[in-house]
Amino acid sequence: MEALASRRSTRVYTPRSRTPRSPTGSPTPARMASSSPPVSGTSWTAEHVMAVGRDSTDRLVEQPADTPGRYATVFSMRAGEAIAFVGIVDVCVLQGTATVYEQCVGARWQRVYSPTSHPLASIRAVSDDEESGEADDGEIDAFRALWAQRAGGVVVVVRTVQCGLESLGRVSPHADVFKLRPLAQRLRAQGGAEDSDVEAEVRLNAVLGMPGFAPVLYVTADLQLLRVPTDWAQALERSAQAPVQLNAAFAQVPPVYVVAGAQGLGKSTFARLLTNQLV
Repeated sequence: MEALASRRSTRVYTPRSRTPRSPTGSPTPARMASSSPPVSGTSWTAEHVMAVGRDSTDRLVEQPADTPGRYATVFSMRAGEAIAFVGIVDVCVLQGTATVYEQCVGARWQRVYSPTSHPLASIRAVSDDEESGEADDGEIDAFRALWAQRAGGVVVVVRTVQCGLESLGRVSPHADVFKLRPLAQRLRAQGGAEDSDVEAEVRLNAVLGMPGFAPVLYVTADLQLLRVPTDWAQALERSAQAPVQLNAAFAQVPPVYVVAGAQGLGKSTFARLLTNQLV
C-alpha cells in the first residue's frame, strides 16, 4: 500500500491577500501555507503527512491520501508554524509542544470546535525540543508506533469526531457553521476567484483535510482568524499568576473573574482563552 508520507508536495502555496485580514504573498515553489494570523505570517510545510484509517479488525493502519473515510491525519510542523481550520476534531501531540486557543495540547485528546461563526482555531507549533508526555490511552500509542522513524518536529494528530453538531446544516443551512464553503463560493462576493486560488485550497484539503477538518488557505470576508492582542496576552498571564485567596477558615477560595465590555469587543473569545489558561 502506497504511503501518503511518500507523496511529497512539489508545489508550495502562500496565502494571497483577499481582505485586510488576509496575509500577503503569492504562490512560490516549495511551501504550502495555511491562512495563519497575518501578524506572524506563519505557514505550514506539507512535507510529512500520513493518512490513517481502520482495517477490518478496527486496527489503525496507514492508507493512501485518496482513500475515502479517513479516520485521522498525522503531520509534523516546525516551531512557529500554524494551520487554521474549520470543523470539529480531537487533537493530540505526539512530539513537542503545540497550542490551540492558547492552551497547550499534550499527549491526550483535546476536543476543538472551530465554527465559521467565531474566530477560527489554529494549531500552532511552539517547540519541538521536548516530549509531549505520556499517552493517556492506547490509541495514541498506536499512532506513535505508526509514525515511528519518520520526521521530527512537532508531531500532531487530528481525528474525526461524530458528536451531532457536525449535522447542524440539516436543520438549517445558516447553522452549518462547521463546514467550510468552497473557495470559489467564498470569493464570488469579492470579485471572483482565480483558478490557481481554488486549486491551491483544494490540494491542501486533499493532502491534509478529512471529514470535520478543513484547513483554511484563504481568509475571505466571511471568516476571521483568532488573534490575541498584547493587552489580552498580558491579562491572561496575570490571571495565571493571581495570588491565592483564603477564607476565614484558611481554606483556599477559587478566584472569580469578571469580563466586561461593549458588544462585539470579544468578551466570549477572551473568556474562552481565559478558561483554557486556567485549566
